[in-house]
Amino acid sequence: MRDLRPYFVPAEELVVATPWALAGKVLPDFLEGWDPQTDLELSCAIAVEVDEFLTMARLPADTRLRLTVSWSSSTSGMSDWVYLEDLRRAQTVDALLPGERIGGTVVLRTTITLAEDRQPMGPGEVHRAGSVLWERLQSVRLHGEGSMFPIGVADFAGTPYGANASWYLQTSEDLSAPFLGTFLLLVNSRDEALIAAINQKKTSPLGQQLLSNLEAGVAMIMIELALGHEGADLGSYSDDSVGSVLSRYLTMAHQEGLTSAVRADDPGRFRSLAESIVRAHGYGRTFE
Repeated sequence: MRDLRPYFVPAEELVVATPWALAGKVLPDFLEGWDPQTDLELSCAIAVEVDEFLTMARLPADTRLRLTVSWSSSTSGMSDWVYLEDLRRAQTVDALLPGERIGGTVVLRTTITLAEDRQPMGPGEVHRAGSVLWERLQSVRLHGEGSMFPIGVADFAGTPYGANASWYLQTSEDLSAPFLGTFLLLVNSRDEALIAAINQKKTSPLGQQLLSNLEAGVAMIMIELALGHEGADLGSYSDDSVGSVLSRYLTMAHQEGLTSAVRADDPGRFRSLAESIVRAHGYGRTFE
């Protein structure tokens, strides 16, 4: 079911998109034996009934639309654009995902958006550049040495962390520092079930639930950290730095109206909105 939007959107069936393919085969939900030093070279084909698509969106025939593809990694916190072209009736999309930047669950987001601002001629017409008229999400869980968020194992009984906590995320306030070199996910050695889930090639239903909770929890912390730097120019930091990664989480939060003020005024609403944002971006357990 698609999200309700405050403007007309075309019918889903006007866009025919093949599943993402890897080496000529449909990309599986779980990619076993993946090497984190290996890039993922993906492709798909998209065909659109452009005239009818524009008509159903109440848009003029000469309206420019854009086809975009981006990816986000649940464990590294990184994301990037891999394709940005004007929409055509039929086009093949090639996407290169860099192995050193991805891990855990990778979500591919394909969208058709309005290419430029326009003056609406009537109510319900889309008019802001970047407004989404069609969207598809496809995810793949990666497995391989080092493919998860940087992880360490320790007995929490001898640390400042809660002895019965399953994990703790070590962070850094140095926004210019390399993200993967300063953030570390510590797992309590007493939580043998979680450690087994992380190490398993084929995760059991219980293991998958534990990993989903872990991914969602890490993403929630990343959103809170990002909101703690609302006054900083996070976008000015270099790629793969702490500031750059946090800027993406801050954008996610602000797009849904989530701010540090919401956290202070209504913790319950903050938690609900943050969980919604995390789930919408493919982190943790999603609705069927």
